[in-house]
Amino acid sequence: MGLAGLVAATVATFAGASDTGPLGDLERRLLSLDYHTARTARQEFHALDQPAREAVAAGLVARLRTDAPRTAQENSPAAVLEGLGAAAVPALTELLKDPAVRVRSTAVRLLSTIAKREHLSPLPGEIVPRLAGALQDPSSTVRFAVVVALADIGRPAAAAAVPALQQRLTDPEPRIRSAGARALAKLDPSVEGVIPVLLKDLDDANENIRAGAAHALGLFGSRGGAAVPALSAALSDGDPHVRLSAAEALAKIDPSVTEIVPALARALEDPHPGIRSASGQALVRLGPRAAGAVPALIRALRDPDGNVRALAIQALGGIGPAAKPAVPALRDAAKVPDPYMRALASEALRKIGPDR
Repeated sequence: MGLAGLVAATVATFAGASDTGPLGDLERRLLSLDYHTARTARQEFHALDQPAREAVAAGLVARLRTDAPRTAQENSPAAVLEGLGAAAVPALTELLKDPAVRVRSTAVRLLSTIAKREHLSPLPGEIVPRLAGALQDPSSTVRFAVVVALADIGRPAAAAAVPALQQRLTDPEPRIRSAGARALAKLDPSVEGVIPVLLKDLDDANENIRAGAAHALGLFGSRGGAAVPALSAALSDGDPHVRLSAAEALAKIDPSVTEIVPALARALEDPHPGIRSASGQALVRLGPRAAGAVPALIRALRDPDGNVRALAIQALGGIGPAAKPAVPALRDAAKVPDPYMRALASEALRKIGPDR
């Protein structure tokens, strides 16, 4: 009997009679909330041969499929299957074909968790193709769960799913297109067609989608030049999480893109220190190209947040001689009690050169 038949037979057995015998007893003990009972049961489970392990896993899958009621002393079958690791993968793979959306979604989540836990083994490479196949599921709930799962598994294992994910860029469900674009940005930024989807998401009404799109655009690094105008505009977004993601993304964009300087200079005065810090980091990366931000950086030397002040000093030093208007303020910074700030200011003054 194949695994599919074993699972089906176990479901029928579970639905029509009590599970008896040594494997049924082991299954019940695996579900126990008593730590020592469950721990001993797991040790016995891993000592079984493969057919027996698959039979036990099939029994747990049967409970999960039927959503059977639990006693106060029982753990959930999903939690136990997750803990069984590789031994549960064949049975969970069969669940990807279950008629119930709830069950298929649960299988996706459990397979993803197992793949992440076993990331140093060959197992993720076996799980990813099975999940990629589920990207064709008729349910948008399941497809969305698969996209999120593949992004969570990450590289290198999930890179094999890139072609299947690329097809989701035209999914009829907007949230799947968005999630697919974010997953592809993480797995392979060289894939064509991703940036346009993310740029569209930057105008979405949902702030979480806008923030996710901004974050994903930052993953393109030097390839993200086309996103600079939209990310610069996002620095004025009404949601602080979107502004922070946009600032962090701009900090990762190719430093040769100097049109971001005015937007970053404005962001140095954002009410949220995290956004000011991210903007300062971006200006540090720009080096001499950040010269247009000198007035804003001078004001940032008085920022109440020490990290912002430190980044402003470093940015001014990186600008070099063009930052001479900042010399008086940097001389003051070189006299503060904090030895770290004094050292940064002294180094910045050295890079800028004498004030003549």
